[in-house]
Amino acid sequence: SGSTDYKGAMEQILKHDDIWCVPYQSYLVCVAASTSGSVNMTEFPQLLRKHGLSAGVSRPFDTLAMLRTAYEQGVATLKTIRTLQRNRVIAYYDDFLMIRLLDCIREDVDLSGFCLPDIQAIQEYDRRHDTELCRTLLCYLEHARNASNTARELNIHRNTVHYRINKCMEILQGLDFSNDYVAFLLMLSLHIAEYDFYRAMQKQAKSIT
Repeated sequence: SGSTDYKGAMEQILKHDDIWCVPYQSYLVCVAASTSGSVNMTEFPQLLRKHGLSAGVSRPFDTLAMLRTAYEQGVATLKTIRTLQRNRVIAYYDDFLMIRLLDCIREDVDLSGFCLPDIQAIQEYDRRHDTELCRTLLCYLEHARNASNTARELNIHRNTVHYRINKCMEILQGLDFSNDYVAFLLMLSLHIAEYDFYRAMQKQAKSIT
């Protein structure tokens, strides 16, 4: 999704014999026989950028009965990255499972009680300095504290990752990032913080419309 002119993208995608592709509503729906064999994940993002498109990728499925579910997963993923204002060319349904899970919780439940109190200090730093420490720390922990993979995911330099993580450690003095349980609690807290932003953006969009 992202462009009203799908013709050029469709022509290139349909060069692959094992990809079915058709416009539907405001989306271009593509079904690949195998995401590993049919779609070159190096070329595909380039194709999307060229045509001003972004892709929401569902979980794999093996029966036609699951096609609608896969479509809904792809659309939900696209809507999520738009709501979060993430400039991503490709996003996967499983990237936002925590948002899907937290969305099942009643709106009147205060989720802040499930967060580490320390996380508020990073949120405040981000607000004051217009930085992305929270997002970087979450990505870093999700990539098992691998700075290179984090840099690749966020499209920033590896040194920038190290700088931001060191800043997080400076703010969160006393927390051992190498402890797996601490890392889990940090990820949970950051996911809740991300969901709070997601819910606020949803409310803002509804108030505009």
